[in-house]
Order: sequence, then structure tokens, then C-alpha cells
Amino acid sequence: MKVIFLDFDGVINNCGDIDDYVFYPVNDKSNRIHSIPFSASNIAPLKMLFDFLFKENIKIVLSTSWRQIISYKNLDITFKNFLGFSHIDEKIIIDEIPIIYESFEAIRGNEIKVFLENNPNISDYLIIDDNFDFLKTQKNHLILTNASIGFSENDFQKVKNYFSKNKSNIFSQIFK
Repeated sequence: MKVIFLDFDGVINNCGDIDDYVFYPVNDKSNRIHSIPFSASNIAPLKMLFDFLFKENIKIVLSTSWRQIISYKNLDITFKNFLGFSHIDEKIIIDEIPIIYESFEAIRGNEIKVFLENNPNISDYLIIDDNFDFLKTQKNHLILTNASIGFSENDFQKVKNYFSKNKSNIFSQIFK
């Protein structure tokens, strides 16, 4: 199985102008309503990403801190509804990484490492995030988004290239 570890802030939204945000309601783990902030400029690239993931049977595992308050099951429904894939019964967001605190700080690279160790059926993975709190062994699996832009069409092309095994030029693309 192939998966993407997906962050939210700085990815599905651009951590910038709140006037660019589109809020979509979702129930949290206590059944209270929250609003997921999507940046309007990130919606089209996210739709392209989800379309590609459905076609290629690639799944999403949440690495965002939002996983602490909203279940991946609710987020699966929310993303499919918001991005126009509600007609697809297949789950796209299938799990979340564990929360592991080290010195009062959760390091996502270690959390992803534990998740991969506990899920040996994962044959390949990619991390989409705007931070670099990952292990050196994970850097070739990272698409680092610009937090002030969020997930872009250029980032989407990097995802396609990565999973197309066009890795000969992925390293130059990742750090542009």
C-alpha cells in the first residue's frame, strides 16, 4: 500500500490571509462542531491530488496536529464532501499517526517511523508538510510546502512524479 502523510496548516491552508479561507464544518471527537480552514487558492490543487489518489489507490494518513481533536473517519467524509468526491464510498483518509511526545514536543518524523514500523504493508510513502521535523532517512519522502502558499499545483506535480517513480529529478523539485 502507498500512503501520504498529510499535514493541514501550511498545506491545505496557506497560514496567511484569513480572508482567503473557506471554512467547512466537521464534528470533533466530542461531537462538537469545528471549522476546517481551507485556503481558496489551495482547493483546486487539493482536488487534483484527491482525484489522483483515488485513481492510483493511494491512501492518506493524517500527520496534522488536527488529528488530536478530529477523527480521521470524520475528516475522510469532510474532505470528500468538500472537494466533491462524496459519491465515492472508498475511504481515502484511513488512519492517523500516533502522538509521541519527546521532551514535551511531538516530533512527526518519529511518529511516522513508529507508524511505518507498525504497518509493514506500506510499500511507499510521501510526506506533505510545511515543517521539517522529520528524520534524515525521510527527507527523500518529503514534499515541503511553502507555508505562506500552501499546497500548490507545483506540489501536486511533485506528488505525481514521486509516485510515478520519476525520482531522478524529484530531489531537485522538492527543494526548489
